[in-house]
Amino acid sequence: EAKSELDKAKTELAAAEEKVTNAETQLAQAMTDGEAKDTRIAELEQELAEGAPGAETAGTGDVATITTERDELRTVVAGLEDRNAGLEAQVAELKRKDVARQKSQMRQGLQGTVLAVNQAWNFVVLSLGDRQGVVPNAELLVQRGSQLLGKVRVTSVEPSTSIADILVRTVPRGLSVMPGDTVIYQAQRD
Repeated sequence: EAKSELDKAKTELAAAEEKVTNAETQLAQAMTDGEAKDTRIAELEQELAEGAPGAETAGTGDVATITTERDELRTVVAGLEDRNAGLEAQVAELKRKDVARQKSQMRQGLQGTVLAVNQAWNFVVLSLGDRQGVVPNAELLVQRGSQLLGKVRVTSVEPSTSIADILVRTVPRGLSVMPGDTVIYQAQRD
């Protein structure tokens, strides 16, 4: 369930980032158009001030039209800026949720079992998965009875199982991890 929520959040994040990019593009275009209109207004006002021939008749209508268009563009720019701010807030919230999900801590003392061992590739299949709160890169202790056998590091998490690499240097000579061994998560102290 959490994994599907993460996938959904990532999809929403990508969509929101695309919306932000589109809004920023529209904003830049509207600002460019507004600047062009401002420049044209300044040119027409200059022509009127200098008394250019025909400026009284042609220029007055052009100035009013361009002024109206400029005002409309400024309204559009303000709307796009508001929309952009809202989308950026959505993106920030989705990124915060994604980071929180990735940093989620496993419960201290979480226990499971080694279901299968591949000695050739030094990995195990564990009875713990996403539903129990297992996260990638978590290290778990492996023990048989009261004897500590070594450690494993989770590489892949499924809903009810996970795959972990055996940390070979932590396993004493003559011992090996076997199906049925217990794995325990013990939070690392900082």
